[in-house]
Amino acid sequence: MTPRTIGNARLAAQALTLAEKAALKRAAAEAYYNQVRQTPMTWDFGQIEALDDDGVSAGAAGVQTLQMRDDPYNGQDDLKNWLSVGAGAITALLGSAPTTLQPLKTTANVWVQTTAAQALTVLVTGDGVQLSALQRGYVMLQTFGAIKKAIADALEAEDEQALDAIDVTAGYPA
Repeated sequence: MTPRTIGNARLAAQALTLAEKAALKRAAAEAYYNQVRQTPMTWDFGQIEALDDDGVSAGAAGVQTLQMRDDPYNGQDDLKNWLSVGAGAITALLGSAPTTLQPLKTTANVWVQTTAAQALTVLVTGDGVQLSALQRGYVMLQTFGAIKKAIADALEAEDEQALDAIDVTAGYPA
C-alpha cells in the first residue's frame, strides 16, 4: 500500500477494520443528527396575523420557520425557549384561557399572533398534517436510534456490506 501525507506526517495506508469503519459511520450519524435537529422547523400558520418588532402588521403569517439552534454557550438555546413558550401555553389552557395571546417569533423576525391553543399545536401536538416541534424532535431521535442500532447490528454480524449500505441521512423528517 502507498503511504500518504497529511500535513508534514506520512501515514502508512492501511485498510480500516470493521470496528473502525463502524466507529466512523456512527460518528457521521451523530454529526448528521446534531446538524439536522438544529435546522429551522417549517410551519404553515395560514392567515394568522404576523407583527414586526414594532407591532406593525406584516399581514398573514403563512409559511414561516422557527429556529431550533442548540448553542446555550452563545445564548441560542431555542429548545429551552420553545419549552418555556409551550409551558406558558399549557398554563393558559389549564387556566381555561385557550385564546390568550401566545405569539411565536419566527426566523423572519415577525411575531405570529398565535393563541395559547395554537402555540401548543405548533410546539406539542401537531395538527394531524404537520409535525409539532416536539413530534419532529421525537421522530429525529427515533431515526438516529435506528441508525445506531443498524450500525451495531452490522458490526455484530461482521457484515461489511450491510454497514456500507447504511445511509446516515435517511429517514429524517423535512
